[in-house]
Amino acid sequence: AGAASMPWNVKKVQGKEQRSLSRKMSPRLASELLQSVYLTTVETGVMEAKEFQEKRFRLQRQEWPYYKEAFQHELPDQLGDSIENDGGMTYPAYFNFLSYVQWKAVADKLEDRESQNTFVRKVGRIAWNISKSEIDWMEKNMRKALANVLDFFVQGGYIDDYEIVWDNFQASVPTLEQQWTGGSDVNDYVGVLPSAFQVRLKSPADIVSSVALRAEEDGLWQRCVSSVLGAFLEDRGFESAVDEYIFQDQWTGPRTLGGKALLLFGDPLQQVDVPFQPNAILQEWRTCTSSQDSPCPSKKWQKSGFFLYGADA
Repeated sequence: AGAASMPWNVKKVQGKEQRSLSRKMSPRLASELLQSVYLTTVETGVMEAKEFQEKRFRLQRQEWPYYKEAFQHELPDQLGDSIENDGGMTYPAYFNFLSYVQWKAVADKLEDRESQNTFVRKVGRIAWNISKSEIDWMEKNMRKALANVLDFFVQGGYIDDYEIVWDNFQASVPTLEQQWTGGSDVNDYVGVLPSAFQVRLKSPADIVSSVALRAEEDGLWQRCVSSVLGAFLEDRGFESAVDEYIFQDQWTGPRTLGGKALLLFGDPLQQVDVPFQPNAILQEWRTCTSSQDSPCPSKKWQKSGFFLYGADA
């Protein structure tokens, strides 16, 4: 417990503000994403409501002082020492904390990878069912419909921006030279969804806690956007799979001469102090509409490390 239980320094840079406090999530979206975890926990019988709430509050009380110290430049002053502040959850840094605590509270009840994956899919399904009335997801042009779902996350302040690469992408993390160009123009495309495409999410609100959870809980993390997209694609008749990478799209090298020399020549006995400041998620998607004569290659996707959504998940 305590500071050692959360690698909050993963994004901490002394004296430097990492996000603008002007960015806020919509109260409705923040509440819906958090509520989906609670509802899934109770509806699936993973934990009783009382047990979940007690454990969540205990974790919040235990970890808040450490988190507040690490992220003091990203949290509004009015939060003070509060760990129960409904208005505060609209700030991405505070939402990040609440999201971590919820998932951490339930993590040890998910005993294997299958139960983890089932839980993630259920959370995404509930979040989608709550939110889809606010989205034009039945748009005939499937590419436009998918972009509408991503626009919902931008408008709600969960991500800063996104980019869709429909064709001719390389299955790799973008290099520093590949700049963000914003949401892709989908109006020139026909409605057919390609069997493979790439989505890049810029600055998800809970990306830091995603890194922490994935490291601590055997690969379990929120997958907020992909689980909602998976439910959306299922409702449009697609089976799908996704592989996701968390990365930073730019970094600052060591400032000292010694650090620069270490980075250049390497030294197996020392580490260069280059902080990991994740700010983007890269998603590699595969989609398929199955039929009796032509089933989707779900087993192939799974063997390749993809996370499955849809009928064969």
